[in-house]
Amino acid sequence: MEVTSESVVYEFDTFRIDGGKRLLWNLGKPSPLTSKAFDTLFYLVQNAGQTVSKDDLMLAVWPDTIVEENNLNKTISVVRRSLGETPGEHRFIATVPGKGYKFVAEVRWIAPNDVAETDAEVLRTISAGDPSEFKIVGNRPEEYSPNPRRWAIPILAFMVVATATVLWLGKRTPHAEPIRSIAVIPFRPITTGVNSEVMGFGMADSLIAHLSKSDKLIVRPLSATRRYVSGENDAVDIGRNLRVDAVLEGTVQTADNRIRITARLMRTADGKQLWAGNFDEQMRDVFAVQDSITERVAAVLDTKLGAHARKRYTDNVESYQLYLLGQYTAMKLTPQDHFKAVEYYRKAIEKDPNYALAYAGITGTYLTYMMASDASPAGTVPEARAAAARAVELDDELPEAHVASGRVALFYDWNWAESERQLLRAYDLDPNDAECLLFLGHFYSLMGRHEKALELIHRATQLDPITVSRGANEGQFLYHAGRYDEAMKLLKERIELNPNHWLPRMFIARVYIEKGMYREAIAECDRAKELGAPSLELLALAGWSNAKLGELEKARASLKELEKISQQRYVPPYFAALIHNALGERNTTLTLLEKGLDVRDVRMAFLKVDPRWNNLRSDPRFVAIMNQMQFE
Repeated sequence: MEVTSESVVYEFDTFRIDGGKRLLWNLGKPSPLTSKAFDTLFYLVQNAGQTVSKDDLMLAVWPDTIVEENNLNKTISVVRRSLGETPGEHRFIATVPGKGYKFVAEVRWIAPNDVAETDAEVLRTISAGDPSEFKIVGNRPEEYSPNPRRWAIPILAFMVVATATVLWLGKRTPHAEPIRSIAVIPFRPITTGVNSEVMGFGMADSLIAHLSKSDKLIVRPLSATRRYVSGENDAVDIGRNLRVDAVLEGTVQTADNRIRITARLMRTADGKQLWAGNFDEQMRDVFAVQDSITERVAAVLDTKLGAHARKRYTDNVESYQLYLLGQYTAMKLTPQDHFKAVEYYRKAIEKDPNYALAYAGITGTYLTYMMASDASPAGTVPEARAAAARAVELDDELPEAHVASGRVALFYDWNWAESERQLLRAYDLDPNDAECLLFLGHFYSLMGRHEKALELIHRATQLDPITVSRGANEGQFLYHAGRYDEAMKLLKERIELNPNHWLPRMFIARVYIEKGMYREAIAECDRAKELGAPSLELLALAGWSNAKLGELEKARASLKELEKISQQRYVPPYFAALIHNALGERNTTLTLLEKGLDVRDVRMAFLKVDPRWNNLRSDPRFVAIMNQMQFE
């Protein structure tokens, strides 16, 4: 039995519920209910005195839709609050343990015609000003006698208040602003296990990719939303934290080769639900579900998607799931997880050798690992370069493929023209890709074109104001531009926003060095180490600072530690060169930089704009290194 919509009215206690008009009244005043709360109450009232099972109630209120029992529990709580029940009180709705719910208040039925006559009589009596009461004398419609005193004053008062409210809202409430920015939160897994968690993560990733193809909509990247899981935080609060107009959230459940997904779109300004949908499909149809959600959200937001919005990068569900595992694992940013992520990408490619995104994933993971954890270029770049080239070969219209190739050319090949060409190609394909803007900004920063670099990184931070690396790199670009006070101010703000992240602390230590604030630099290095920073640059920064403070033994202790670590793994020559330069040991410094040239140390790409080499710029050996790197 489903919830009826016929014009039948029931009364209980001081309440009247109208199934046709879908209204609940209390003492003549409307008592607002959400749609599902109304359906729940009306169904219980229809079946008053009977125990209604939870399954029957969910089937009646959510026909043709699979929902969790928790949805029903929350809705029952809303109904109880609307009826004025206090916790533990069951004047209207009683919980029958192990079975369901029972509506226990006495219910009186009123036929539609009698309701109309009664309403008309009430209005006539109000107009006439009859002071007599409207009394209930029985349980059937014919046993009611019209006496409007009980209803006249409340209804008249309500009409006056309602009219005034409408007029006030008409003057005061602006039309809802169009939605121009959105965040997609990782869908909350219903079942436990890595696969369900990863699928929820993947749903967000795919929907972000699809919706980003709109030229009118700013979509926060997954790097900004991954910290949230749908359902664990209020969607409106998340939207405000991410500074977006709307939030798309949902749940995902995988079982028996099926996937069940709920999704809803919430407006941040007022918490209004703009759209909701439920899907129960075979796992092989997960791509169709993603397309459907994307199209419905785009329709609600009145935005057009680009030609590539529905593009699928693989039709192999197993390959797609392995790719998601790679993305999910790589974002943990630990050396062990980087290797695991690459392995997942390789397995995804085994399932679908033409999966360009997986190849781009290999390149991005290796290069991030190399920069953050000081990995050996010889051990990472050959596969990274080959994967990037293959990604471009497979899909020349994939922005991620060109970003991957541009990064290899920038940090390893030092082929500046090729790097710019690849990154500009990615930009042309997707000018709202925050990763592309970041690395194109890196290119211009390293070339000394600082205003262009700052323009691009500022756009990237507007698209993604939350992710730590965006703001930290904006501070780094200001540092390269010699704008130290601005860099220090911005990085301090980033540290306040993210006190437990090491990256802005390492970057501000560089700024402190140029400002002569060596003890502050050392303090930030120590704090970054405590926060788990994997980069050995912290040893170099502390060593430089101690050398400038005259603490020579401490500076040489940093050199000894780097030497000791180099016996176990690769250590970039760039770091030891910095300390020797601070100690005034020019020949050793230049020898180490020449070694960095030979091993293609990725940090050599910073040579042109790193102010710590300014004392060497006229030295013939340094000039020769710059020429070999084809810096102009």
